[in-house]
Amino acid sequence: MRRPGLILTLFLAVLCVVACHTEPFPPINAGTDQPFDPGPPVRLTANTGTDEEISFSPDGRDLLYTMSQVCVAFLPAHKARDSQVLCPPPMQSSGGYSHPALSGTHRLAFQLSQGNYKTVMVAPLADLRDTTEVVPVPFVTTVDGILHLTITRLAWLRGDTLAILADSAVYLTDPAGSRPRVLVRLPLPGAVYAMQPGPSGSVLYLRLAGDTRVLAWDKATGGLTTFHDFGAADRSGQVAVGASYLAAAIPGAVLRINLVNGRTDTVPTFNLVIAELAMTPDGSDIIASAVDTSGLPPPQPRTTDLFRLNP
Repeated sequence: MRRPGLILTLFLAVLCVVACHTEPFPPINAGTDQPFDPGPPVRLTANTGTDEEISFSPDGRDLLYTMSQVCVAFLPAHKARDSQVLCPPPMQSSGGYSHPALSGTHRLAFQLSQGNYKTVMVAPLADLRDTTEVVPVPFVTTVDGILHLTITRLAWLRGDTLAILADSAVYLTDPAGSRPRVLVRLPLPGAVYAMQPGPSGSVLYLRLAGDTRVLAWDKATGGLTTFHDFGAADRSGQVAVGASYLAAAIPGAVLRINLVNGRTDTVPTFNLVIAELAMTPDGSDIIASAVDTSGLPPPQPRTTDLFRLNP
């Protein structure tokens, strides 16, 4: 159901075509799109807020992230200047956008928060006023009557199917389908704490609580397989997948594993505390949302920024 009047008000977004970074690292040349710190690791942002919820566009050209779950930013690959930033207008100062995901057909899915009102929305990038409400938050599933209070991740699969990680369960839905939305729960053997789509658009990669494996659910077959098993010595936290590569955060480093030949590169993270990882669809670049705990002048207060961690 579209709500033109309300949505037109909510989506008169502020579009920034210059860097929307603050300047906590003197000297910073705001007239360049080069990294704030060439590293290693390469610092891509230096905002006073928290940069998180990172994911790449399907073509790998842009990194999407949120600024303190208020604004959605698009950071072109190998640059350190946002090409576009979508923020609530000043009269909507208590609102925010979170959990952004961009489809191969250039549709943006995200959660809109406005006071006590929260909902998952989908809109074409060409016209963010043309929004479709997918599901309100919290919501109760019609099949099993389960109440879900929070959404922690959105992801697109081929065919414009939207995957929703709600609490510890994964649901699939067609945002263009009839209302009420049909939410199909994936039959998974445990509580899900991490979810991301694969570069093919057909696979969801999942981490389950108490499970040392990275699982792969294939939309085409409906099958669930083991993509990689860290085994009894599992120390991994956040993971990311690109092509035949798997990146996994461990204390003090990120492992980049070539799943074809078994080669593992250890990428030092220096003084970063990793919160999230993202990898380009071809597996060439690893991006981390992390806190820099080094002695360099940090933002005040110290916050989460984006860094490139290439082997």
